[in-house]
Amino acid sequence: MISKWIEHLDEWAESGDLALVKVKALLQSDTLNPTKLRELADEPQKGQYVRQVLHHHDGYELVLLRWGAGSETLTHDHGCAGTRGAVLIVDGMVGNRVFSEKDGKLTFHRSFDVPAGDVLTFGPGLIHQMVNAQPDKESMSIHVYFPCLEQVTYF
Repeated sequence: MISKWIEHLDEWAESGDLALVKVKALLQSDTLNPTKLRELADEPQKGQYVRQVLHHHDGYELVLLRWGAGSETLTHDHGCAGTRGAVLIVDGMVGNRVFSEKDGKLTFHRSFDVPAGDVLTFGPGLIHQMVNAQPDKESMSIHVYFPCLEQVTYF
């Protein structure tokens, strides 16, 4: 399954046709087996997540995240390269907290949970924090970033 995704993503990246709507449709096109995916990354400790790059191409990056119970990212952006992306929740539920920044001050805007099977998309300029919305069990997600993440800012 992942190899099929990589073939499509490689083709689109090399032809300059890597578009958010295509990436979202690709991630929604198949059901992944969480048990098999877990074998691709180490098991996270409670309160931590594990990030495993599945494929790196000059035009995009495909990443698996295993979210330990109670884990969360730091609040961050996706760099200054205009990075866009899509996140498929494979198992569990992942929360997304959205912020804006002005003059060095963060303002919270909203929070929502994304259940297994749903795809979250984002454009350039997003500032957010992702969390495992299940306090007592693991969640898992696959992220496609394009162009690749370079200079992520943490707040």
